[in-house]
Amino acid sequence: MTIHSTFVVIRALGWIDTHAALIVPNFFGSAFSVFLIRQFYRTIPEELVAAAKIDGAGFFRIYRSIFIPLGMPVMATVAVFNFLWSWNDLFGPSFTSTARTR
Repeated sequence: MTIHSTFVVIRALGWIDTHAALIVPNFFGSAFSVFLIRQFYRTIPEELVAAAKIDGAGFFRIYRSIFIPLGMPVMATVAVFNFLWSWNDLFGPSFTSTARTR
């Protein structure tokens, strides 16, 4: 069912025989990636955020100074997983081209 739905969406967007059909769907990741990132960020102690607020850091400073540096390992892991899943995709390229005989 998923295979047919994917083809219908790609055809409706007019992406048959284009590189966009191969590239764009992989940008959105997967539910596993979202779950992995969420679980990782839940392990960051709330005391780090509280200490940054006491020091006068705002939301974006906390994000830039705490969450991005601590999140690099999980982002690298997600990038490797998504690359491998895209590399091993067998059905994706078959949706993007049609046998046109003229």
